[in-house]
Amino acid sequence: MRLFTLLAPGVPVMRAARRTLAPWDNLTCSGPLPHDPYAGSRSPADICSDSGSLYDEARGLGLTYSLHRPARPDGLLPVVIYSAPMNWGGRFPATPSAYYIAEHLARAGYLAVNIRSTDSDRFVLPQDIATVPDPRTYIRDAIRDPERPRNRFLDMGFLLDKMLGWNSTGALAGHIDGERIGICGHSFGARTAMALIGERIGPARLSYRDARLKAAMVYSLGPSVAPGNLAPVYGDVRVPVCFMGGSRDFSWDTPAPPADRVRPYYWTNAPVQYKIVLKGADHLTFPGGRAETGVANRRELRNLQFIRSISLAFWDAHLRGDAGALDWLRSGLGDALRGNGRGEFRLGSEAESSKRLS
Repeated sequence: MRLFTLLAPGVPVMRAARRTLAPWDNLTCSGPLPHDPYAGSRSPADICSDSGSLYDEARGLGLTYSLHRPARPDGLLPVVIYSAPMNWGGRFPATPSAYYIAEHLARAGYLAVNIRSTDSDRFVLPQDIATVPDPRTYIRDAIRDPERPRNRFLDMGFLLDKMLGWNSTGALAGHIDGERIGICGHSFGARTAMALIGERIGPARLSYRDARLKAAMVYSLGPSVAPGNLAPVYGDVRVPVCFMGGSRDFSWDTPAPPADRVRPYYWTNAPVQYKIVLKGADHLTFPGGRAETGVANRRELRNLQFIRSISLAFWDAHLRGDAGALDWLRSGLGDALRGNGRGEFRLGSEAESSKRLS
């Protein structure tokens, strides 16, 4: 089932994608995000943020992270981990780490843990990517080598071990809910999230699944798997998952259409999953960098609000078990998306259960 008519066979994808933006979408503007279509019943909490670093002596690798949380935590906090894109450096500068999502979750009573940088990226990239004659080809081949990114996947288990230890001491002692942990990520961070919830990696179909993770949000997943039967790749994904992409979300390294970024939706065995494509969003929409630097257009700001709203509703529904959030995802979201994107959800692995949101 196609998400957009612009992706239908026989229609030139690039030309169709350009038609998704109205003239006013090209106007740069700044300011607060538009109205939140998903308004939770709780009042926004005061939040605070912190940052730090962790070092895994067994592997000789470290990582840096940021925390966003309620300033005065009350009871157990559900946890959402964000895995950042690969830090390309040089010609491919690092993108912001989606703090607009982390702050939104913290105000709603979550502990948001954002990975900022990892030493493990050096196994994928040389020390100075600018010295590589053809960096795009180099990066594409490095990502698709199943051995080179494995330490990025192992970073997540290491972080979870350390994070759960914070329950014993410090400002978060007694406030981390180890039974309600989700993971999300953008680009290669999305690939990392998929690996941690069950995607099989490489020809050997290696598994890095971590049973402590109960749900996942996948932003603009790289189309790095071959076409064909993908059941052996995604069949072990068995937790609720939401795939998000954009109508302008083309891959820079392959002639892949935006629909490829949400293709796993058709192949997992998740009990419930969603796929959402936002009108006018491209690969750099999701980290929020253009809004941070004041060069986002109106369509971009609207899409960032949708990303925040849908993300919070998904976590409320599938980490907190909030029936109202679940109803909004399957009913109210369709009305909110009308004219702004398309989506659907599916219960279980049967394609016949797929229902459009708008």
